[in-house]
Amino acid sequence: MDVGLIALFIATLTLMASFGGGLFDVLVNEENLVRGFPDSITHVRNYWKYRNPGDFYKVLSPVFGLSAIAAVGWYWSDPVGRQWLVLGAIGCFALTQFITVVYFFPGNRILRESPVDEAVAMMQRSRKTRLYWDYFRQFLTLTGSILLLLAIARQG
Repeated sequence: MDVGLIALFIATLTLMASFGGGLFDVLVNEENLVRGFPDSITHVRNYWKYRNPGDFYKVLSPVFGLSAIAAVGWYWSDPVGRQWLVLGAIGCFALTQFITVVYFFPGNRILRESPVDEAVAMMQRSRKTRLYWDYFRQFLTLTGSILLLLAIARQG
């Protein structure tokens, strides 16, 4: 049994789930959020009252990280270079997390906690920028997923 391959599979599955969730967030949630201000802000606040999209990633992120690190450890001296592909995927993932913490967390806090008119103003001001950063995060997540699939495909 190849423990490294199992770790790669888990890492790939969680990163692809993150891609799917993020794509849904960009194509559906963001569009619903920016239509019909200020009611859309109130609706999102009620919708996110108990759970929000971040809860999904609070589970996937650590599972990805642990399984990807396990795969790197397992394949560290791999002659076909799987470890470098996995490290590339970890780098893509780390960059998405950095963007999320630096850019999206402050905006989401305003969205959830500030007065509605302040949240509306922030969304109107930053809509295009949010979309660009969201699409870039999706690109990085997809790139990381492809790197992991290439690592799985390599025979050692």
